[in-house]
Amino acid sequence: MATSLPRIGRRIKRARERRRISQAQLGAALGVSQKTIDNWENDRTYPKSSIGALEDFFGIDLSAEERKRPRIPARILEAVTSEIADPAERAEMLRAIEEVLSRRAADEGPDVELHGDSGAEPCGPSVPAPDGASLPAPI
Repeated sequence: MATSLPRIGRRIKRARERRRISQAQLGAALGVSQKTIDNWENDRTYPKSSIGALEDFFGIDLSAEERKRPRIPARILEAVTSEIADPAERAEMLRAIEEVLSRRAADEGPDVELHGDSGAEPCGPSVPAPDGASLPAPI
């Protein structure tokens, strides 16, 4: 694969899996083979002439550059850092938090402000932290 092509295979696969359809079903809907879908999802080929059809089918923007990683609110980052001593475990927890924030942003749209440092109250119930602070309840 040429390195200059954007890597959108993961976004195509996630969008397809969210719809709970197979590669063959997506291929049939777009008029391409299952193997073509597999090649796109694994970044072996780029869906040049099918980007619009994919975006229309899924209702998402695939041609945009990769989204930036979500910013974890400082109070959550501090809590995770102070409570989880093992670096590998801490990194795993931070990746999980980023994934949740990414999904929430993708589901709610680009204009959604993820609560945290915005001054807004957290959505949903809170859980007391060891230092007496209040953290959002796990999703």
